Amino acid sequence: MAVHRCSTCGRFRDYAEGDRFCLVCGNESIEVGCACGRNFDYALTVGLRYGRGLLYMKNQPHLEVFWQGPSIGWDVGGNGSRVFTLCYNLQYPDAVFRRFPGVEGTAYLVGGMGVNYQRAEDITLAPIRAGVGLRLGANIGYLSYSRKRRILPF
Repeated sequence: MAVHRCSTCGRFRDYAEGDRFCLVCGNESIEVGCACGRNFDYALTVGLRYGRGLLYMKNQPHLEVFWQGPSIGWDVGGNGSRVFTLCYNLQYPDAVFRRFPGVEGTAYLVGGMGVNYQRAEDITLAPIRAGVGLRLGANIGYLSYSRKRRILPF
């Protein structure tokens, strides 16, 4: 048993080996990997996002990952940010190479933050962005993760 903090509700408790769910909130609570990188977004109702980073998983080699995707919503502006993505139920690094739909809220006034939640099948990604720019809004869209940089986000 080890004491960990639930990333959803913030409560501390003992987790058994292989335990992934918090008894308090019922959500997946222990991440199995993370991706760190840089991101650039811009939007005027319709938006685009491009990024690049490294995927870190326990007992796996680091893997370079690129992401790109469109969005639509009440969203205007642009920003550049550092990204830290928590990965849940990602058993193999190759499983990240697909489209992940998500909803996002963003607020940047010179500096700011963006939070997102993406889910495809049983894999959940939670990107947290902090950076600079001028942007405000909420949108829906998807990110497509790939091994190579792509110009078209589709």
